[in-house]
Amino acid sequence: MTSKMQAVCRLCSKSSQYVFSKEILGQYNVGYFKCAYCKSLQTEYPYWLDEAYGVGAEKFDTGKATRTLENFFLLPSLLQLLGVPPKSICVDWGAGGGLLTRLLRDVGYDVFSYDPHIAPEFSHGFLWKNQTNAVKALLAFEVVEHFSIPSSEWASFFSLSPEFLIVSTEIYQEQDDSWFYLAPESGQHIFFYSEIALALIASEHGYTAYNTGRYKLFCRNPLEGEALTALNDWSNRHELNIESGFKYWRSNQYFHALSDQAQIKASHQRWTHDEFVAIDMIFFQLNNSGIARVWETLLRIWSQTEISKKLFVLDRGNTAPRLPGLRYLDIPSFTNAEDDEQMLEEVCQKHGIALFLSTYYTRPSSTPSIAFIYDMIPEKLGFDLSSVAWKLKHDAIRQAKGHICISHNTASDLSEYFSLSLDDIKVAHCGVDGNFRPATFQELEFIKSKYDIRKPYFLVVGERGGYKNAGVVFSALKLLPNPAEYQIVCIGGRRELEEEFKESASGLDILLFRVENDEIHSIYSGAIALVYPSLYEGFGLPVIEAFSCGCPVITCRSGSIPEIAGENVLYFEPTNAHDLALGLETVQEAAARKKLVDGGLRRSRHFSWDKMADSIADYVFRKP
Repeated sequence: MTSKMQAVCRLCSKSSQYVFSKEILGQYNVGYFKCAYCKSLQTEYPYWLDEAYGVGAEKFDTGKATRTLENFFLLPSLLQLLGVPPKSICVDWGAGGGLLTRLLRDVGYDVFSYDPHIAPEFSHGFLWKNQTNAVKALLAFEVVEHFSIPSSEWASFFSLSPEFLIVSTEIYQEQDDSWFYLAPESGQHIFFYSEIALALIASEHGYTAYNTGRYKLFCRNPLEGEALTALNDWSNRHELNIESGFKYWRSNQYFHALSDQAQIKASHQRWTHDEFVAIDMIFFQLNNSGIARVWETLLRIWSQTEISKKLFVLDRGNTAPRLPGLRYLDIPSFTNAEDDEQMLEEVCQKHGIALFLSTYYTRPSSTPSIAFIYDMIPEKLGFDLSSVAWKLKHDAIRQAKGHICISHNTASDLSEYFSLSLDDIKVAHCGVDGNFRPATFQELEFIKSKYDIRKPYFLVVGERGGYKNAGVVFSALKLLPNPAEYQIVCIGGRRELEEEFKESASGLDILLFRVENDEIHSIYSGAIALVYPSLYEGFGLPVIEAFSCGCPVITCRSGSIPEIAGENVLYFEPTNAHDLALGLETVQEAAARKKLVDGGLRRSRHFSWDKMADSIADYVFRKP
């Protein structure tokens, strides 16, 4: 338990006072705090959530089935009252297994489910993946009390600009520590909203809040006159509303079931043909950088789907990650292009492989291939393109029947350099997984002790030389009035500082080390900011990793960065140390920092490995 009698409210950033403690998950003595401004109740920062959402966590939610049925019977009459007709697009946020989504689809509503934690048992084929369609109503039932950082997580709702947001949660009215809604046995309820807090949330995002008793309703346009009277009447006839919903279901059941079934079958037809796809995991022979993480994640996702039945994973010298559910072929390590092309062609012919996809610019001599392009750095920055590596890349691009890029910026550069139509290039953004999250206090203290981090620090990730441009970071820190009060932490890249930086970095407190995968989020979380001064990026994975960990980012408007980061970072001119020094100071101002953290957390939710895997699979298996 925290020893503090005060805490900062995670919704409004004002001071909160300790009121009582409860034992969470039967083992953690946790403090609860009431905010003096928004009047909400919240736990201390929830460091126990990994356990709370572990295997078997749902066994505590014995009311889920009844809640789902009650919501299903109530919603049609409320949606009709609000002018949301059947066939309107709705999103069920925190949908769990998707039962409510399925039921509402059965009576005609075009509902999609979203839940990053639970597989969609009932709503398969109708998952919300940040489509561009306008959302009429967003549903969030028993969700908001789970928010660890509500200021940013509520913003995710409003980023969809729904006409109506319908929420269910119990209102905090200064109940004592016996209040049933605290649910300490599950450890998942961590924030409890007052009426004042809900009104503040609505006002901040330009909505108006109404309390119907059962639901908290947020309307983009205020209800007036007859509409407001009708809502009040609806709120007072709970049993009649349920009865009306039951009758509506009886007369409209299976409205969408058959058409949905046909749609799901059509989406699966691409797996019924007899052709196979090979993926050459050559990158794992060459390096173990961020690209390797991309492919290991994609393979892990595909290994749990029907796609795995149509894949051959080509392993070079036993360097690829071995995952259950995938079929592997051991092939020789790469030595030279001519022999390699012939060897790959023989593999394709022997195993009936109809399409070839490489993780790094290999190709068979005849079998059709798809080129996967991460960036156009050599072409844009004037590298020596006569080298063997870049000739292989260009040959692979020219011979490919299809092209996949990890950003629209890279696709645009590819189109310009090779005179390809943008319509023929598939863009699949990288994702970020749940391991990247704000660290707990205990995790931060551990990594500081382990790696001798003794001061506030700025973070540099990956290689530092060449176009990565790390020298400007060292020069900028020296321009601050108190550079000795900071450290620069460099993770990844070489274990010793490059010779080119010895002069610019002299006198600075710099740490260089490698970290374990399960420590990276703590390094991001503890930093003042990630400083990412690259002159060009094909995507910029560290930016969204930092976003997910609540780490502000200072970077340049180069390559794909504006596409990936939007306006949720501090930008500086890449060769201007004075410009960067201003950013190093600005990011430490409370208001600027909060804006960057909240915006980054919101932005990170746009990127999903599942979306990337689905997008690539759809292109590879459907492209004629």
